[in-house]
Amino acid sequence: MGEILKKIKADLFLSQDGYLSLSTNLRSLAVIHDLNFEYFPKDLPWLVRKYYKSYFPEFAKKAVRIATVSQYSKNDIVNIYHVNPDKIDVVYNGANENFKPISEEEKQLCRKKHTHSAPFFLFIGALHPRKNLANLFIAFDSFKKLVEGNSAHLPANVSRKAAKFAKKKVKKRCVLGVLARKNFCKINLIYL
Repeated sequence: MGEILKKIKADLFLSQDGYLSLSTNLRSLAVIHDLNFEYFPKDLPWLVRKYYKSYFPEFAKKAVRIATVSQYSKNDIVNIYHVNPDKIDVVYNGANENFKPISEEEKQLCRKKHTHSAPFFLFIGALHPRKNLANLFIAFDSFKKLVEGNSAHLPANVSRKAAKFAKKKVKKRCVLGVLARKNFCKINLIYL
């Protein structure tokens, strides 16, 4: 990466995933979403874990500014990597312009299409231990007991591979798989 940055004579490098070039003097901004690998290192393959634990402290020190998604993550970066809090900005995640309120009629049509009008929990993300899925499933099962006829669903917007895995592992739960952005947004908007 350093050679490419030198070649294009970049003035600044913004890394949206926290990785920086340590082989240049280029001013760099890093976005570090969280330090989950510091708390749950066994959730990652050994080589990835070793890389993250070795280099992310260096990336954090090299960055002239760091953006992170929460005060909690900022505190982690300060306390674990000993970074000056004044160089870290909390920048909350934005929302796609498709996320806007929909009518009650659209909500009902969306529920009917995706969950046969049943109430539902919605999970969006990777099927990964760090996503706290065990507790999501416990909460969902408790919720399902409260729903008349036990007909609640747990749709998830995940990759095709993850959806296939989830359908095998997650009994009696509805996994939608990859949704078109328009449908995905509507499912999210039912509760706005």
